Amino acid sequence: MSTLTLKQLIDRKTIALTEHSDIEKIATLFDPNSVPYPYYFAKQSDMKSKISNIPYVMAMIYNDGRIFVDYDNSIEISKDSTTAAKFIYNYFYKQ
Repeated sequence: MSTLTLKQLIDRKTIALTEHSDIEKIATLFDPNSVPYPYYFAKQSDMKSKISNIPYVMAMIYNDGRIFVDYDNSIEISKDSTTAAKFIYNYFYKQ
């Protein structure tokens, strides 16, 4: 499992997810017209905890519309932002 310390996550642009996070709002982060920029996702409850290693997912969209989601030494590639957002959400909150 990919983990970072709380300080490492705070030093990055980290999106804290809850069980009530809106998948469509997550999807809007992946704007193909923006400069490629990595986003980090973690559970809000983990960000508020005292654990030393916090599971996270990193995602980045490239200008050609490919969204790379990096987790557990695996990479998921999608061209649909909603699909990528659902994958990120389900990584933390299996439905």
